[in-house]
Amino acid sequence: VYVNGQLVGKHRSLFHRGKNMDTKYLEDFEIDITSYLKHDGRDTIHVVAFTKPNIKTWGTKTIDAGGIAGPVWIDYRPNEYANSIFLTPRLPARVLDIELVRAPASNQPEQSTWTFHISPWKGSGPSYEKTSEIRWRSNVGRVHIPMPGATLWDTENPFLYRLVITNSDGEVVGRERFGFRD
Repeated sequence: VYVNGQLVGKHRSLFHRGKNMDTKYLEDFEIDITSYLKHDGRDTIHVVAFTKPNIKTWGTKTIDAGGIAGPVWIDYRPNEYANSIFLTPRLPARVLDIELVRAPASNQPEQSTWTFHISPWKGSGPSYEKTSEIRWRSNVGRVHIPMPGATLWDTENPFLYRLVITNSDGEVVGRERFGFRD
């Protein structure tokens, strides 16, 4: 990854040779580019991928390995944000339990006011919103959101919701997509 022509970080795919085959592991990665930005609206970001053609994986089968195997995105993150979001729907109560793991940073407040916006990912249906005072314990916080009338996900109706969490300044501090199911 290059920012304004300067290499700021790189990632290499990992290969592991198993008993009967080579297995390629793909893993997500992050690079904090904040200190490399000019902050004048004229930054250039390049994501470069290199490929090694015709790598044997098992037997006589060969594949081209490398490249970008999934989406690439740039996230703006405020100083305080949800590093991990764990969602647990509770049926039949129709309540969504949310456990948040806050990104570790120095001088974090003991409590935060965040708003949880839940809406259908596609299509229509009820939306839910709750503003909550989160009390952090070792950078973990919990919220419970009632979702009466929530549409359940199943194989015949794979209905998904979008969760967007904002702080008191309206900045997005977390997002997730989920289905409400057992």
